[in-house]
Amino acid sequence: MDGGVSLILFTALSAASSLVQGIGAYQQGREAQKSAERQSESVLRAARYNDWLRQQRMKRLIARNLAEAGMGGSLSRSDLAVIADNAVLSELAGDIDLYNARVQAMQIRTQGRQIAMQGKTALFGGLLGAGAAIADYSTLRKEYDYYTKPGNKFSDVRVDRGKTPGIPFF
Repeated sequence: MDGGVSLILFTALSAASSLVQGIGAYQQGREAQKSAERQSESVLRAARYNDWLRQQRMKRLIARNLAEAGMGGSLSRSDLAVIADNAVLSELAGDIDLYNARVQAMQIRTQGRQIAMQGKTALFGGLLGAGAAIADYSTLRKEYDYYTKPGNKFSDVRVDRGKTPGIPFF
């Protein structure tokens, strides 16, 4: 195989390798972002369900407390105040839990976006690497032609035709 052909193959493989690595990282980033979106939706769904369960438990607790207080024949203001305080505290706890779930979902989405951006950056790097490998071909070709050209001071350089065809062997 001629050294020029080897150089062309090397350049093509280098460019393709850079491009394939960039595309792979880009696809991983997109999949990570989709996974983060699904995970954040799951976190929000679980928080809404837990809030609904908390509301149902609180309704049952209020009903039971009202029934117990009413069984004695009279409801005092203190009984109603305790029931109201419990209801307010329960709502506050539920609101805090929902807020924390929203924050967690937002953090998960942000991480997914960051990974997707890293994938886009890697794709851009792969494109630059492929372009650089192709652009470097002309320089490599000129150097190869110079060192293998008969009549120059390097013309006595042995060329290893066995393992690495066309590459000067010192």
